[in-house]
Amino acid sequence: MNSTVFSKKNKFVIFIIALVVILPTVIACIISARTDNTSVILHRINEIAVSLPSSENADFSFTDEEDFSVYTNAIENARLIDADFKDLSNEVPFTVTVNETDDITKKYNFYIANVSDGCIFTDEAGKYYLIDSKDALELLKRTEYSSINTLSVIPTVTQTRGSGKTYTAYASDGTWSYVAADGSVYEADIQGSSESDPFIISLSDIGSLSFSSEKQPDTVTVTLVHGGEKKHSGAFENLINASTMSPDDVYYDAVITATWNEEEGAECFGTINYKTTVLYDVAPTYSLIYKGVVSKGDFTILKMQNFNDGDKLFAECDYSVPAELNVYRSASGGYSFAFVPAKYTNKASATYNLKLSLEDGSSQTVKLSVRDGRAPATASQEGLVSDVALSEAATAAAYKEFEDIVAKATETSESRPLWDGKFVYPDGKGSIETGFAGFGTQRKVQGLETFEYMNEGLDISLASGADVPAANNGKVVFASELEFAGNTVIIDHGCSIFTIYCNLDSISVAVGDTVSLGAIVGKAGSTGFACRHDGVAFIKAPMVHFAASVNGVFVNPYYLCKSGVDFND
Repeated sequence: MNSTVFSKKNKFVIFIIALVVILPTVIACIISARTDNTSVILHRINEIAVSLPSSENADFSFTDEEDFSVYTNAIENARLIDADFKDLSNEVPFTVTVNETDDITKKYNFYIANVSDGCIFTDEAGKYYLIDSKDALELLKRTEYSSINTLSVIPTVTQTRGSGKTYTAYASDGTWSYVAADGSVYEADIQGSSESDPFIISLSDIGSLSFSSEKQPDTVTVTLVHGGEKKHSGAFENLINASTMSPDDVYYDAVITATWNEEEGAECFGTINYKTTVLYDVAPTYSLIYKGVVSKGDFTILKMQNFNDGDKLFAECDYSVPAELNVYRSASGGYSFAFVPAKYTNKASATYNLKLSLEDGSSQTVKLSVRDGRAPATASQEGLVSDVALSEAATAAAYKEFEDIVAKATETSESRPLWDGKFVYPDGKGSIETGFAGFGTQRKVQGLETFEYMNEGLDISLASGADVPAANNGKVVFASELEFAGNTVIIDHGCSIFTIYCNLDSISVAVGDTVSLGAIVGKAGSTGFACRHDGVAFIKAPMVHFAASVNGVFVNPYYLCKSGVDFND
């Protein structure tokens, strides 16, 4: 027999044997990967069915995302435990079936106990998981588990204010006894929690208290302490009194003590303390520096006293200002502030009402006096574009991309000032040479399409390859190429102040880099729509488009370079 033929036959036989041996393992791995029962993904769930103990059919079926979320949280937040954590041999579980996309089905046995820290489930692999106490509490509230005694769950206390906002405090210490389903009296273990929300009271809105237990407590006492001195001990409704009122915001250490009396027929009883803080909230006051006078294309500073950290501040004005102002705390902590930019527009210079509102609907109005800003040397430019690359860059779509990228990059900012002193121009002086556009120059470009826009920065002529320095200290939040703006760098200087450098030949920094004033961010060039106007047409020219954004609005960099950021009148 030919040895070559024999060798080929042997190899073929070995290949077939290997395939037969390996293929089942591969298939098993794929099936195992597709049926991982240790987790569920919310957006993949189609239905959740729950069968009651000893029931063979689905007694409850859920297709709502809110229901999905409760079970997803319970499964995902659960902690893997040893099987001997609790003897489940004599318990009959609730069967939870999760139907996902791609015909994937996952089953869990839920052993819901009448204590929030003793709820367990097992998966199809036989692994045991302890459900987080907060997730167990959400399960115990649901209809499908109504047969389980919810009295064992230690009540929380919630303040509801007139605005609809709620704040919740968790038990710190005390005692809690309840009657279980078998008629026995058990005492729950209060672990104590430090996750309570601070409560807020004010002259206009003290709110109300409610407890998560079915029966509200028989007595509730609130004790407030400030600086080691007791300021109040009594009913919540009487918190506003001569001892607690103040001309400024005050945080009190608070203990809410609730008692459920032990009496005949009581299903639960005990005394629980809830430790939290209570803010006596004074309505904020607002003032604009320089008596509210601001130039078009510049910004002013709004100072606030007693403004609560985390609150949102909304602005309404007949002049163009941002709908929401980003609020920051001063370095000293003595006041809060927000920058109010006045967009460069053709709207008349005048005094406008600036309405400032909080989420609770309260509002105050200050006067904003807008005057004419620094006008560009060249008010408008119109011309043809013959250069192909320039024509492709000068389109409405390309400009919108630039605006969208800037808006996204400047959405969030460092909460403290990174800048130091005045800002610096890329060329050191901010000269706008003949043919280049200043801040506010209106341009009409006739290329692949007729395209109009207002130049919202300074086009500074620089030799190709010249260093472009950072205008001040900050952090790079964008560094990439755009069709209209070419190679672009955006620097966050903190508190919603950004500078933007466009049309660079090359970029020398990366997102996340910390830069100091004068650090090189790139080289001047002629990428994107980098050009000058020769009186008839737009001609490609090396430059850097230097722009600034404050609270999401383009402002003239001139003001940052001339005065920096001055918080004083």
